[in-house]
Formats: sequence, structure tokens, C-alpha cells
Amino acid sequence: MAARRTPADLTVLIQQASTASGVSVFGSANSFADWLDVNRSQVTRGQRGQRMRGQPAWRATGLAAVVAALLLFLEPEVIADWLQGTNAHLNHQRPLDLLRDGHVAAVMAAVEAERAGSYA
Repeated sequence: MAARRTPADLTVLIQQASTASGVSVFGSANSFADWLDVNRSQVTRGQRGQRMRGQPAWRATGLAAVVAALLLFLEPEVIADWLQGTNAHLNHQRPLDLLRDGHVAAVMAAVEAERAGSYA
């Protein structure tokens, strides 16, 4: 029988997953840290499961949620391109720029439109 996870265990796992998503999208911890507007050491600590706080935490968590949703219907290799490209559902803005500004809901709506095959 699997061991029951505590809320603290889940917090560590979520932080690690959020950081891994960002590093994957940006190709390096340095580039991800630049996007988050934090020191590279915060990304390293996130990789170890330490919590980020404030706006960088919101950005990292939002990005991870979007990546998780995109993985349900896109190949992993195209996710970074989708996030970095302009999107008609977002008034031809880049999803990464909107996520950086905290607009997770708008980007998730564009993800849903993409999944549904809708055209803007």
C-alpha cells in the first residue's frame, strides 16, 4: 500500500513540478529565472522543493498549469513554441507575456479554444 502524502509533501512536489515545467519551456534555469524576475538561486531552491512566494510563485504555478493542460493534447516538443508564439485568441499576444503579467485565466481560455479546435 502506498504511503499517504502529507500536505507538506504535496507542496514540495508541486513546487518541483512548477520549476521543472518552467525550465523545460525556457530551456534553462537561467532563462526561467529571468522570466520570473528572480535570482537563479530561487529556481535552484524551487527544484529542491522550496516554496517561492509572491508574483514569481504565481507566474511559475500559472505556467505549470498551462503546460499541464497543453500536455493533454499537444506533443511536448511543441509546447514551448505554442507559449512563445502569438495567439489569435489572445489578441495576437504571446501566452508567455500574458502569464508573466498574471493573466492565467486568459491563457487557459486560449488553451481551451485550442483544444476545442476553435478559430479566432
